[in-house]
Amino acid sequence: MINSPGRGKGGFLIKSLARVPYCLIISFFFAAWALAQADSAKLIARVGTRSVTVAQFKEALLQKFQSPARVESLPPHEKEIVLNELLERVLILNEAYRKKIDSDQAVIEKVQRFRKEVMNHRLIERVVVDSILSDERLKRFYDQWGGEIRLRQIFIAAPGGVFESQVPDSTIDQPARDLAQKLYEDVRSGKDFAALAREHSQDMNSAESGGDLGYVRWGQLPKEVQDVAFTLPLETVSTPIRSGLGYHIIQVTDKKRRSFEEERETIKYQLAATYGRTIQSRRDEFLNRLAKRYRLTLHFAAIESLAARIGPHYAPFVNLTQTQNRMRLASFDGGSITVMELRKEVGGEAVNYRWDVASIERWTQRLALQAITNLEAIAQRLDVAGDVLKFKEEQMIDLLTRREVNERIHVSEKDLREYFDQHKEQFQTPSMVRVQEILLNEPYLASHVAERARRGENFEQLVQEFSLRPESRAKGGDLGWLSRAQHEEIFDAAIGRKPDDIVGPLRVVEGIIIFKVLDHRAAQVQTYEEAGTKLVSLVTEEKRRARYDRWIADLRSKTRVEVRKNAVDLLFLSTN
Repeated sequence: MINSPGRGKGGFLIKSLARVPYCLIISFFFAAWALAQADSAKLIARVGTRSVTVAQFKEALLQKFQSPARVESLPPHEKEIVLNELLERVLILNEAYRKKIDSDQAVIEKVQRFRKEVMNHRLIERVVVDSILSDERLKRFYDQWGGEIRLRQIFIAAPGGVFESQVPDSTIDQPARDLAQKLYEDVRSGKDFAALAREHSQDMNSAESGGDLGYVRWGQLPKEVQDVAFTLPLETVSTPIRSGLGYHIIQVTDKKRRSFEEERETIKYQLAATYGRTIQSRRDEFLNRLAKRYRLTLHFAAIESLAARIGPHYAPFVNLTQTQNRMRLASFDGGSITVMELRKEVGGEAVNYRWDVASIERWTQRLALQAITNLEAIAQRLDVAGDVLKFKEEQMIDLLTRREVNERIHVSEKDLREYFDQHKEQFQTPSMVRVQEILLNEPYLASHVAERARRGENFEQLVQEFSLRPESRAKGGDLGWLSRAQHEEIFDAAIGRKPDDIVGPLRVVEGIIIFKVLDHRAAQVQTYEEAGTKLVSLVTEEKRRARYDRWIADLRSKTRVEVRKNAVDLLFLSTN
């Protein structure tokens, strides 16, 4: 997708509905998202002679925000931005067709390559994936795990992130287990879940919001939590669940589920990871059968001859004769792989390989199997026209945008100097602190270690003896230079402290830390020379935004853009 720098400013929706009463605009933006399947083909807008449908808008929203539940909760202005971006892309597409960008050789070559790739993928999906992930299996998964749940949790970290069954002395886990059990009993006795999460949860990302994790799908949680969460009745509180991170007390506050047909592809994608090894094994078996059926033959004499000619160079394929380029490295019923085809395939990657017999053989076999798979896909008459058209139009939009915007930008020395002088606040390096850290989990032990550190014991030795963070333990606990953006809790606690001061125990998302202040570095403003790459990037982006906005405004002035109020009302107000 192309970024649309001008989105939201003077957008199509606001302009088109300028005469619609404000209360009506608000009403259709805040209404429910649910759509009947029959509504998907209905028009939401027309850009020149090209229609924009409800289905296209819905697809754009899902593509940008991923989660259907997230789309439902979007505020009006965010939906408006997406609609304006979609209409801008249609404007550019119309212009691309007018300028015959679809006939550009670069677009044609990319589309040809994509057509082969998508046909091969579709064939493997039909023959291999669908035989494993049958509709029956997908439906069983949908019935048990489908949809999204909204979850909140109280999380108590456990020492070292180990499983209880792996700890020889379970007493190391006891304090965390006891605290989790007490909090569970507090919730069961009627205490407010959100208040307990804010006070006690060690997941700092969710504690402030009362433990709310938002909407999640199957596969986005630790397995131990997931197995409980997706079977837990609404509003029921789980007993403490032990994961590799610690103890979780969870509550499902909402469940959302679309129809099986709407969820089908998402479920297939989720299960593909679970059955990955089986799919790979069946795929290899299928390709072996194809190789035999199409009588694939590798020509080892030609492969060895090519290796002797170009190897072991990292920049091969130079000074080859026409005869050598036409030499067949493999043949099969319906085609062959020549040296020239190998050259085209590897392209710039050629310099990344040491070209010997083994590497040429691997590449040749890979290309031959791709070609055979494509022949089989053609034989089975797989319909990929819709995918290919969508890809082609994306390439047309991207290419025309590069030509009309990116390639017309010139950044001069004067531009850089003026921007730097007017925006010096953007070139300020933040204040930073450097610390050594000991990460612990048990409050009593943390207090004990902090006291020993304050008595003057060697901090690095305490790190080696107690810290649960192996990556910093190897460096004596040194976390390097940290800004407030990198670690807010440590940075704020270090403000006003002197070098060698011991700070803590301090509760953070990972557990409990004690740290020693090593040094402070004040904020500094970069010089013009130091701004360098960042300055060029900022000025280029500013010019790109301005150029893009002018271009879109020009296209809009030449094209009739109509947003249909009845379609927009239907989109946002329909409840069935």
